[in-house]
Amino acid sequence: MLRITRYSDRNDIALGLSREVGPVSFLVSAGSGRGAARRRALLMPMSIVGGELNVAAGRSVGTVGDLSALTVFPAIHANPVKGAVALFMADMLAAVVREGVCDPLLWDFAAASVAALERIPASRLANFPIVFAMRLADMLGIAPDSATYCRGRILDLRDGVYRATVPLHPDIATATESRIVALAGGLGYHDMHRLRLSLDDRRQLLDGVLRFITMHHARVDNLKSLAVLRSLG
Repeated sequence: MLRITRYSDRNDIALGLSREVGPVSFLVSAGSGRGAARRRALLMPMSIVGGELNVAAGRSVGTVGDLSALTVFPAIHANPVKGAVALFMADMLAAVVREGVCDPLLWDFAAASVAALERIPASRLANFPIVFAMRLADMLGIAPDSATYCRGRILDLRDGVYRATVPLHPDIATATESRIVALAGGLGYHDMHRLRLSLDDRRQLLDGVLRFITMHHARVDNLKSLAVLRSLG
């Protein structure tokens, strides 16, 4: 589950990512009854739910029957840090998915990422948004070419390669930033704690990754969830 948007006094529109058909949009009740509250709880950011999607011919928004949770993530729902990270992940995915494009590997990546977020202690999540964003760039096929990295080279953000000389445009990372990107690019959720960064360095690195994805795929450098994420340190 990625995002819920107000549609009318009676209904909201939920945006989800399915393994079978890619992005899906469907109506959910915006009421205040017990059933509506239950559905909203099921549709928290990055929740994994199941249901029968019905879309009428010629329509892009459907309805879902028998909605139920396929996996429960109690730690994410109970911890504000994990909840903020989940919101960021959902915002990122909502921004990059393309209507009509089915990518089972992207769904698998998203499911594995939220399972890792549930499992990893909140005290070791500082680098999680960075690693998620970089792995997402991998999934989208736009990650920088790590084979071109050598110590001292700089990352050309436009071409996604590391260069020995400064290109004739401003879209570059410094040599230090480039080294951190190269190091982070080789990490997963299980060993991301090995990358020791200050708070300012983490924010700068994440901003750089989001800028890179924005340049090469879709706008992700203006996500509302970034403010929530940064407010928690």
